Amino acid sequence: MSKVINLSKHAEKLEHTYLEYMTAFWNEYDLYWELSNGGFELWTVYINAGNKIQKSDIKTLAAAANLVIIEYNKERILVEGFETFSDHISLLSQFYDLEIHEINQMSVKLKASTLKVSFDPIKLAWDDEVDEDDDFMDDDDFNHLDEDTTKNTSFMMTKKCNLHVTITLNEDTNTDKDSLIDEIKNIVSSNKPDIFPLNLYSINSDADIITFSIDCPLAFMVVFIEIMQTQYRITPDFLVIRDLDENAFEPDNHYSSFMHYYRDMLTDDIEDDAELNNYLKKYATLSDQERRAQNINAREDDECAALDLFDLPHDESVKKAEEILKTNPHNIESQVLIAGWQGDLEKRIDMLLKAANITNLDYDYIRIQKDKMWWKASHTRPFMRAKYLLSKTYEIGGYIDDAIDLYNELIDMNHEDNLGARLELIRLLYKIDDRKAISTLVNKYPEENDEFFSFAAVYFTFMKYGKSSKTEKKIKASIASNHYLAGTIAKLDTDIFGIFFETPEDIDEKMYNLNEKYADDILPLFKNSELFKYYRKIVKELLDMIDE
Repeated sequence: MSKVINLSKHAEKLEHTYLEYMTAFWNEYDLYWELSNGGFELWTVYINAGNKIQKSDIKTLAAAANLVIIEYNKERILVEGFETFSDHISLLSQFYDLEIHEINQMSVKLKASTLKVSFDPIKLAWDDEVDEDDDFMDDDDFNHLDEDTTKNTSFMMTKKCNLHVTITLNEDTNTDKDSLIDEIKNIVSSNKPDIFPLNLYSINSDADIITFSIDCPLAFMVVFIEIMQTQYRITPDFLVIRDLDENAFEPDNHYSSFMHYYRDMLTDDIEDDAELNNYLKKYATLSDQERRAQNINAREDDECAALDLFDLPHDESVKKAEEILKTNPHNIESQVLIAGWQGDLEKRIDMLLKAANITNLDYDYIRIQKDKMWWKASHTRPFMRAKYLLSKTYEIGGYIDDAIDLYNELIDMNHEDNLGARLELIRLLYKIDDRKAISTLVNKYPEENDEFFSFAAVYFTFMKYGKSSKTEKKIKASIASNHYLAGTIAKLDTDIFGIFFETPEDIDEKMYNLNEKYADDILPLFKNSELFKYYRKIVKELLDMIDE
């Protein structure tokens, strides 16, 4: 079917002008038949997405459409010998006499439109009817690509989140830091608000790293990453902090329930664990009225009252938290709540620093620290929670040393580590490859069965005892913690372990996902050839026993 249409009757239509601009480019490079069809499709997409067409935007829209088509087909175009397209963005800029940022800005709108109407990107593909003998990419390949690209499109468009984005410049990056910051601002400012409602917070930079926080649909980040990859050869990392209608620091039910249950406890004069346990037993037998009567000084603006505010919408919860702080300026949960609604990560850190400032506590924290009564005394828990949240936020922001220091503080304050600081700490220690610190932490928690602990225990036991019953015991424990990860290390198929141990389906799926997530961090411990051989030997022996 011919794609040539008679435009003479539609000389005044904007569509006519767009088509002329779009097809002129492909005619220039003798690729009209192979690639122009995508431009026809994208016009319809742009209109159906509800965009209002301005005459002044037509040429830019045509250039942006061809940019999207080239990006989808670039590998094929280069395989076909069109080396001119190696720097396709400059090629388009020269052909259309437009600035690169103008084309990029319009391409953001166009890509947003494809997501909004669930456009099938296969329609942009090189037309193989022109060259039926070419098997560059078959239908199954395209269908797979399309499935990965468009899966959950509706979810991506509607899922609006607060994100923290990190961009690390490398030797392949073809721009400088200041220019890239300007481009980020251009991409956000050029966005059509009814497609991608955005709120960009301050952009920070240090050395070769750029960071910023942004409120946006997840779909925008997909488009943003594509632009960064295709135009600047960098891949941003991002973390979802929270859904926009949720507080980032909303407490879990267990924490809230405990705080409400023990809000009226009088534990300040308790000297040791035995006295505390006796008190808890007695307290558990009291009625609600008796508990309240026991502490007649319990305030309505205490930490529990602030915890109740997390169930309220943003504006209402913040207003009431601010009211509490007027009468009790050191109320920690109120400060944490307000910080949890803050979209800018750097400001969130400042707020948590204030909440976790030990000099603001209105109880004898020096004695509590001396007796290691943190967390055991219920009124200390908001402070510890604030420190834990600050640690996590430091980690998200890339302040790894600060995060490590705080996690260590939390463990020192409460060896039982009810908050799980050890689990976060060991992951960071793996990241920086501090094996001495990993060894110390593993020895503190010898019964911990988390993957990072279990596989580290194998490594350090082997380093100390070599091939021994002690090491074999640790290897078996590591298999139990995650048999998929054990299989990755031993280079063996360990699926049968899941059947043998009768692992529930949801736990098995979690193990599989954690294997993919953690393998790159844990595998370096097993570079020692003797350890690898021994580990593989034990795993294989266990597999053979099950097969028998």
